[in-house]
Amino acid sequence: MRHHWYPILLFLILSAISLSLVACSANPSPELSPQEILERSAERMQTLKGFQVSINRSGAPAFLDYGQTLSLSRLDGYYVAPDRVQANVRVIAPGIVVVVDVISIGSIQWQTHVITGQWEQLPEDWGFNPATLLEAESGLPAILITDLSDLQLSADAELDEMPGKKLFLIKGMLAGETLYNLSNGMIGPDEMDAQIWIDPVTYDLQRAILSEHPGTADAERIWQIDFWDFDQVIDIQPPL
Repeated sequence: MRHHWYPILLFLILSAISLSLVACSANPSPELSPQEILERSAERMQTLKGFQVSINRSGAPAFLDYGQTLSLSRLDGYYVAPDRVQANVRVIAPGIVVVVDVISIGSIQWQTHVITGQWEQLPEDWGFNPATLLEAESGLPAILITDLSDLQLSADAELDEMPGKKLFLIKGMLAGETLYNLSNGMIGPDEMDAQIWIDPVTYDLQRAILSEHPGTADAERIWQIDFWDFDQVIDIQPPL
């Protein structure tokens, strides 16, 4: 009767070996260069239907409008490919700090009024458009390939929000001119320090920290940009 267990035992051993091989095959090749990792991450971001994002600015003001009256403090929202963003934005205006809702569809933007809360369409020359910054083909995910130099790779980094999860951390210098144009002058144009955290299995871009040091301490800015809920989408429509 005991011999009847041998086929079962053999099956369990083979199954364990098979699962081990699958797990190993899911891990990235240790031979990947920082540039190859960035390229895979950009390709991954271009396939996504959407994601959640937060942009947090500390340091010197970063103005949303050409008139330089409204400064971005924080943005939290959704990006839906290829060119839609719905977010709430913490804005610092002269004498007040407010949160406004923003919808961007292509080049058209709407925002709730700082005082009345009513939706209004923004003029075409308003300034910063988050959809342009986040667009996968030519926005931030793409320029992390083309505009980063002096790359350094750490293969076992962690984020405090994801304890125990090993991530790729790539450090380098990011040329600021393209990002300056994408953000309508809000970020850049000087070269800045960049830190990029990437999932080593999915190649999802988890976090980017960009540090601007334009020459004087009172002009320094740090941008922390976080991504999560990959492929999650919401229905973003014009508010009017």
